[in-house]
Amino acid sequence: MILQFIILLHTIFAGILILFQLCLAAGLPWGAASMGGKFPGVQSKI
Repeated sequence: MILQFIILLHTIFAGILILFQLCLAAGLPWGAASMGGKFPGVQSKI
C-alpha cells in the first residue's frame, strides 16, 4: 500500500515537471521560476 502511494506520488510529481518543461519550451515566460531566476523572461530571437 505504501509503495503504491509512493509510486503514485512520484508519477504525479514527474507529470507536473514534464508539463512545466513543455510550457517553457512552448515559450511561456516562466523563466523566473526555473534556474533560480537566472533568465527571468523569454529570450529574444537571434
